[in-house]
Amino acid sequence: MFIKLILLVISSVSFSILAQEKIRYFYSSLPPYEYINADNRADGMGIEAIKQLFYQNSPSIEFHFNSINRGIKLLKTGDYDLVSVIAPNEQVQKDFYISNRPLYFVRLGVIRNQSTPSLKDISQLKQQPYVALSSSAFYGLQDKLDTNNTNGMRYNVDSFEQALQLINAGKVDYFLTYDYPSKTSTLSTNVFDGLVSMPVYIAISKHHPNATALVNLVNDKLDNQSTH
Repeated sequence: MFIKLILLVISSVSFSILAQEKIRYFYSSLPPYEYINADNRADGMGIEAIKQLFYQNSPSIEFHFNSINRGIKLLKTGDYDLVSVIAPNEQVQKDFYISNRPLYFVRLGVIRNQSTPSLKDISQLKQQPYVALSSSAFYGLQDKLDTNNTNGMRYNVDSFEQALQLINAGKVDYFLTYDYPSKTSTLSTNVFDGLVSMPVYIAISKHHPNATALVNLVNDKLDNQSTH
């Protein structure tokens, strides 16, 4: 009973500390889910999902942009608290605690002309040249792309509009892209074929000095969110 009481007090202190501090969320460039907008602010569907999770400001969320390698180091030292991970593999799960529920899902697919044959699976790109945004690294999906040997068929462009121009000019049949609802939902002469949907979880470094309290906080918020 005495030990349980001590653990309860320690847990209460940890949550009290967390409630008073800002949660530092690390993100990198993964448009349309996470990126820095023209106003130099964190933006994207993933950023909005995190804001919604912490909408009651208890604790408030603070966004920190950095490179992947630098961000991982700061997560381990406790300078950053949270990060989102697409379909975490075994190595990620070895180094990070993963939330019980996904925060949201990412969708990957191809845009094509209406007259171009539709695709049902990403493996169909194996023998097809395609265009993609140079900024799209397809984190969490790269293994699948490598397995299907599609990287040698990829041509990079700088903008969504340039990719559509190549499609509409018949230079290439498919534009491999994340699903940008603001763009894919307004296509007129083109069609978006969804090929892959993958869960995005919140991760906390196992080296973080306050890891246990953070994991409990995140899981509680995700559980509460799912019931509303």
